[in-house]
Amino acid sequence: MDAALYPRKSIERLGVAPLTSMFQCGENDRRMGNDWRPEIHDSDGLSLWRGNGEWIWRPLVNPAGVRVNSYSDENPRGFGLLQRDRVFDHYQDDGAHYHRRPSLWVEPKFTSDNGWGKGAVQLVELPAPDETFDNIVAFWNPADKPQPGQELLFSYRLHWGGRMSFAPTLAHVVASRNGIGGVIGRKRSYFS
Repeated sequence: MDAALYPRKSIERLGVAPLTSMFQCGENDRRMGNDWRPEIHDSDGLSLWRGNGEWIWRPLVNPAGVRVNSYSDENPRGFGLLQRDRVFDHYQDDGAHYHRRPSLWVEPKFTSDNGWGKGAVQLVELPAPDETFDNIVAFWNPADKPQPGQELLFSYRLHWGGRMSFAPTLAHVVASRNGIGGVIGRKRSYFS
């Protein structure tokens, strides 16, 4: 994908290479867990490969209110909304087949004189009452706000599939959980 943008007016937030997905509930977010299926999502996390080589994995949630996270970077190597959990039993849905949903990865293409520069991958999570809403959005937002008449050039490849060819070499998150913890039958103590 090659894009040349010429804004006619100032743009406060530009979403380059936008991705959308759906997250209703999962092992790390049972707020909306009133369904017979244990997990309902097209993607279970945002993966980022930063310009400095660092990898970030951020599990998705279906929040009670709008949630926006920004991950600052310079010339990112890639980002994507991934469906890493491929086990049918985790979804138990033989109609929607969430365990087969493809991941989508954005790979910026750079030339010697053109990188994406400074900016942030932004993740927007919107509350959704059911699985018919794409409530997850991720995109690149340049740090410098586009000005009228400015030329903006962005070039990137999109990769779809069950397994991405871009992955950290050291470790891989396989499950995320949250809860109040403690020992069953004992009064919980909380530390401040």
